[in-house]
Amino acid sequence: MSKTKSDDEAPILECLRCLDRYSKADVRSGLYRLETIVCSRCYARMQRAPHRVSCFGKPTMRTPDWKTLLGYNPSAPECRDLCPDRVVCRRVVRAPV
Repeated sequence: MSKTKSDDEAPILECLRCLDRYSKADVRSGLYRLETIVCSRCYARMQRAPHRVSCFGKPTMRTPDWKTLLGYNPSAPECRDLCPDRVVCRRVVRAPV
């Protein structure tokens, strides 16, 4: 069976968060993450959201009034063991600016 362009472009994968559908070509281009079944657009939305909504892609930090805003912490069990997005989050937080 030969592989056709339409096989790669058929939207067969669904994002767990937004339910948009993605193709194999989208996986290769980085628009969809197979390891987490979440699209890059949702990760971008999560990263832009305030700390109180999503900790994804943000470092843990303190505000001037010493309030802790939780973000990625490799020693926290929530990040290290429980978070389904931990691998992608770690890459985002550690990426050079």
